[in-house]
Amino acid sequence: MIIYCRSGRRAKLAIETLKARSFDNVSHLEGDMMGWHDAGLPVEKM
Repeated sequence: MIIYCRSGRRAKLAIETLKARSFDNVSHLEGDMMGWHDAGLPVEKM
């Protein structure tokens, strides 16, 4: 499971919560959405 948010603050809190509830396979998207956007990677809005 990959967790991300706009800047990273909420994602870190979510990861801590998930790990406290025994979710082991949790990763944080480095740079979050701001980094993704700055890298020019595609974003699809639904």
